[in-house]
Amino acid sequence: LAATRLALDHLSSELVETRQSLHEDSLTGAQNRRGMDTILLREVARAKRNKNRLAVAMLDVDHFKRVNDTYGHDVGDKLLVHLSMIAKSVMRESDALIRYGGEEFLLILSETDQQGASYVMERLRQVIAKTPLVYDNRKIEVTLSVGLAQLGEGENGHSLVLRADHALYEAKRAGRDRVVIAGAAPAAKAT
Repeated sequence: LAATRLALDHLSSELVETRQSLHEDSLTGAQNRRGMDTILLREVARAKRNKNRLAVAMLDVDHFKRVNDTYGHDVGDKLLVHLSMIAKSVMRESDALIRYGGEEFLLILSETDQQGASYVMERLRQVIAKTPLVYDNRKIEVTLSVGLAQLGEGENGHSLVLRADHALYEAKRAGRDRVVIAGAAPAAKAT
């Protein structure tokens, strides 16, 4: 009986680790897209239930391809890990960092309006600018473009992320290295 209990405890522990690894990006330690779906659904529901604000920020490393082309993909990976660590240092424990894809990250900022989210993202941009990755005695400096969106009444998580993504592309079109706030969510239609 004791051996069976020990084996079950071991299996239970492995199951928890497997579930966690399914939701975590192995390179950066941020959540992955699968983890994002779970967190975003939960946070949107919580914001609506408690009538709280919720903001998301989509961020992208400017000219990341140039880093990979100049220094190699290994250094590009190190830069993503560096960015992830810095982002986690400016975030609250209740916020979530998701590796959205490639060099794009999504931050889910619970109980935060667009003004608060803008403050956090400007702070992150400044910290990144002041903390370059040092590799082989060279400083690799990068900038970030950021798109922000605040959850609108009647809006779902997918629409919220799309609005932040559109704002990110506006930041890139406007010259990069900036934060752009998305316009208001479309009003919910009465049925």
